[in-house]
Amino acid sequence: IMYKRILSGVSALVIIGSTCAVIADADEADIGIEWQLSGETESVCEGGNDAFGNIAAAKEDWEYNILDNATVEITKYNGNDEKPTIPSVINGKKVTKIGENAFQDCQSIKIADIPYGIADIGRGAFFNCKNLNSLTLPNSVETIGESAFSYCICLESVRIPGSVTSIKSGAFDCCYSLKRINVDTGNSVYSGINGFLLNKYGDNLICCPAGVTQAAVPDGVTTIGSSAFSHCRDLTDISLPQSVTDIGRGAFYDCNSLTSIIIPYGVNNIENQTFTYCRSLKSITLPSSLKRIGDSAFNGCESLTFINIPNSVTEIGEDAFKYCNDLTSVTISKNVTSIGKTAFGSCENLTNITVQAGNSVYGSENGILFNKAKTKLICCPCGLKSVTLPKSLVIIADDAFFACTRLTSLTLPDGVNVIGNSAFCSCLSLESIRIPKSVTDIGEESFRNCPKLTIKCYDGSSAELYAKENGIKYEHITSRPTVPEIGKSSSSLTAVRLNWSKAKNASGYRIYKYNSSTKKWDTYKTLSGSSNTEYRVTGLKSGTTYKFKVKAYLKSEGATVWGDASEAYITATKPENVNIVKTGKSATSVRLYWNEVRCTGVKIQQYDNVSKAWKTVKLASGTNNAKITGLKKNTSYKFRILAYKKAGGKTLSSPWSASKTLTTKK
Repeated sequence: IMYKRILSGVSALVIIGSTCAVIADADEADIGIEWQLSGETESVCEGGNDAFGNIAAAKEDWEYNILDNATVEITKYNGNDEKPTIPSVINGKKVTKIGENAFQDCQSIKIADIPYGIADIGRGAFFNCKNLNSLTLPNSVETIGESAFSYCICLESVRIPGSVTSIKSGAFDCCYSLKRINVDTGNSVYSGINGFLLNKYGDNLICCPAGVTQAAVPDGVTTIGSSAFSHCRDLTDISLPQSVTDIGRGAFYDCNSLTSIIIPYGVNNIENQTFTYCRSLKSITLPSSLKRIGDSAFNGCESLTFINIPNSVTEIGEDAFKYCNDLTSVTISKNVTSIGKTAFGSCENLTNITVQAGNSVYGSENGILFNKAKTKLICCPCGLKSVTLPKSLVIIADDAFFACTRLTSLTLPDGVNVIGNSAFCSCLSLESIRIPKSVTDIGEESFRNCPKLTIKCYDGSSAELYAKENGIKYEHITSRPTVPEIGKSSSSLTAVRLNWSKAKNASGYRIYKYNSSTKKWDTYKTLSGSSNTEYRVTGLKSGTTYKFKVKAYLKSEGATVWGDASEAYITATKPENVNIVKTGKSATSVRLYWNEVRCTGVKIQQYDNVSKAWKTVKLASGTNNAKITGLKKNTSYKFRILAYKKAGGKTLSSPWSASKTLTTKK
């Protein structure tokens, strides 16, 4: 059972009989001062040992608890002395603990001499005692609690006695004047080397004083502990020995002046928040042993202009490079299989994310990060002003365009189904976005803090409903043009006339011609007018196959809305005229030769004197001559030929040549 008491400076020292209760010969460092309570007496002993300090004048108040072991925990100091005299005994009971936040925000205190007998200094006990510049810890202290002396910004040095066996996280965090932490050589758990706090064996660096400007980590250190260098705001240079293999979470958090660092080979994990808010960090060398970059590892490193992510890295954590404002380009290796949410979010000058070929999980296009199939958009770099999205897109991930403050307009392709939570949050310059009917799921706050936005959507669509529910301005858009169909064509030697069906909602059409050299569709001609549904394509080669597509477009509200292209239409030009230029003959056969032309083949006909009709006797391809056999001796025969071209299920022919009469030999 813990009993709470308040000890007033006015009643702190009692007269027993008529004698002042003073331990005159006691050593303050060992036993401190014993105070006793007796009823409500207000008598105070004056004079005596200096160990009393100026208690009577300051009338300091102490609040305390009686612990289960019949010792005392000081829970609060209510005085304002520069050097309060901390009692070692209260009401006959030993003081063994300074409790949680007991001296927190005590701005008057400059000197803290902890009396012998105190074993436990609680969490935040002296937190934010900004003027504390002298601290004495007795050889009875065993535990120093979490943040016990955090933000004691005038404290310049600390000596850890041999009795200390536990120093909790952040015990001396943000002590910006602290240059050294010394440790008694007899301590069985800790050691001090060059002002650093390490474990006894010297291989785990636990804490670097926050006031140092340069640091050389001792050889033999293998582990940089969690938060070891956190808030070392004046630290500009640091060298790590090759022995280092582990760097703990938040190890260099808020090292605001650190400009560069080389991570030695053997480190395979940059833990969460390791370099968060290292705002001056411009250069970091990562080893080829590295496997993982943790959550927020470089969050807020706003001066980082380049990062070479080794090919060994397989995982990049959430917010890993968020707010790296000077970063312009990032390359993701083929071995990365996991990228956390907003890993590259809010990097205001980032314009390009490239994924190496061969990556099995991720892909990139136009500088944007996608999944491999490009069905999910993961991250759009915030530095882009305009964006073109692939037709394969189905999902826009949570936060994908978060804080893309330079983006002014965007058209989502048909087929997109999902717009994730906060996908376009804080796109401050976004004025319009066209959302297709296919979108059925729009997440919470997808367009929060987009003050200029007008959503362009279809009547009755999910986008319209979202705009109404969230008070966002919206406009209806006209349906996209339908797909025209090329139905027929006519050909000459050097031209093809295309005809197609009239598309609905069309302002005009664009004709595309396939380029067999580049394997791409080239724009051939753009026509205005919805009824303009035919065009003669000229300047073509004779006897050649061509492919065409037609796409309709709509001019609406200053923008061009494109429909889908028609199916590829295959046709050909007519082959050139073919003529018999040479002949050969025997008693039972003749051979005909003709001029070479571009064509699929040549048809040869023979005149039948009985039926008075021409009959096809030969089809030849890939040659300029053919032999006609089975003829009679010394007989006259008449022949003619034409060239033909097959394409798109049709056959185009040249005119028949002039007939040629031949007489077989005797």
